[in-house]
Amino acid sequence: MDLLERILSLLSEKSPRTTSEVAELLDLSWHSAHENLLELQLSGKVNRIFIGNRHIWFLNGDDFSNLIKTSNGNGKESAKIADFLKQDQVEVVENVN
Repeated sequence: MDLLERILSLLSEKSPRTTSEVAELLDLSWHSAHENLLELQLSGKVNRIFIGNRHIWFLNGDDFSNLIKTSNGNGKESAKIADFLKQDQVEVVENVN
């Protein structure tokens, strides 16, 4: 199994995950994990949202896709992200840059 397949498998087990989680679980540097996740995003297999300075990754088509919509100025998307984080579905890990 190549690295991209391993990342997809990891995200299929639990999604979403931060770049740091992917790096730690696959024994990669943060940069290597990030570059491979970007490659998967460009191929349309994963999506991401930004929360603070963190990248949160999930498989394309997961229920989290509604979190990446562009805000129309009324703050609803921000509220969705806040509600999502309150559910403790995302473990926020500090960036190791």
